[in-house]
Amino acid sequence: MLGTGKLLHQPCPELFDDYFVVQQRWSPFPSKESVTYTDAELLQKPVNPKHIVKLGKREFTLPRNGLPSDRNPTGRAAESFDWGGFAVPDQQMGDTQITTWAIDQLQRVSSPFFMAVGYYRPHIPLWAPESYFRPYPKSTVALPVNLPTDLDDLSPIARWWANTPVTAGAHETVTTYDQWQSAVATYLACVSFVDAQIGRLITALEESSHASTTLVVLISDHGLHLGEK
Repeated sequence: MLGTGKLLHQPCPELFDDYFVVQQRWSPFPSKESVTYTDAELLQKPVNPKHIVKLGKREFTLPRNGLPSDRNPTGRAAESFDWGGFAVPDQQMGDTQITTWAIDQLQRVSSPFFMAVGYYRPHIPLWAPESYFRPYPKSTVALPVNLPTDLDDLSPIARWWANTPVTAGAHETVTTYDQWQSAVATYLACVSFVDAQIGRLITALEESSHASTTLVVLISDHGLHLGEK
């Protein structure tokens, strides 16, 4: 029993004989502490958030989309309702690292075996290496249909969940700051990034001794509405 990545909401090494815990799950940064707002930065987070993160000799500004914090305006944690690219190699992202680990296991394990590989993208924050954004210029991205009456057939509690930034930010904030096309473009870039990692893993399987005896099952927990009900 082998496992790695986002299989449950939290890492679950106790469920497996061998489990790889990746430190860089959501971002290229080495720890949660590196994306924690300072006292001075926290003062402007509700309306004009700006947190500087150092990665080697380079600096990055969070949030990448520049949106004010809807979900956690007074907390020190970085806003998860964020999207954008980073000028980093694939190897600095968690999904690449867990793929590399899984490929290494294919070269060591004997059949039969069970291996679960859980990918973090395209979950928010929608961060990916910049190279995956090139096929999706923001100006060419088609937006989903958004009807003014889209929520009219929902119950009051369902409308509350749709409009309240509990697990993400508000759609109204996205449109107010003209970030809708950018969000959809970044989602597509993140899908391409994780597709490339799945492709690496499948290629390694096909080239291994397990190719003819392994069943591959690809599942997903949920998607993002991207502005559409």
